[in-house]
Amino acid sequence: LLTSDVSLKQIKREIGSSSKAQRSVVTAIYLFLRNFNQPFNAIIDAISMGGDTDTVGAMAGSLGGALGGIDIFPKDKIARLKDDNKGKLYILSLAKKLYNIYREKNTESKGE
Repeated sequence: LLTSDVSLKQIKREIGSSSKAQRSVVTAIYLFLRNFNQPFNAIIDAISMGGDTDTVGAMAGSLGGALGGIDIFPKDKIARLKDDNKGKLYILSLAKKLYNIYREKNTESKGE
């Protein structure tokens, strides 16, 4: 599907967009790869596709964020995130915690 021009409707039909991991994970990876140069579009596609949009969009967006950090996402979209108890600051704090865990593990494995 990556080598051809297919619609989101066909992707949903071929791979799926449900809460089942064998569908949602594969679809998120596919959307991330399809939108590799514009990772935010993977989230847009996940929402546009329908189905389990929050799960697929979150995973596809997470892959983009893991690749390039927060800077790959449009600043105007980040600015619009709510800042409630599970909002922007919470998300950023989780990202920092995950990064610190990664650094600690990476430092330990190198013997530093």
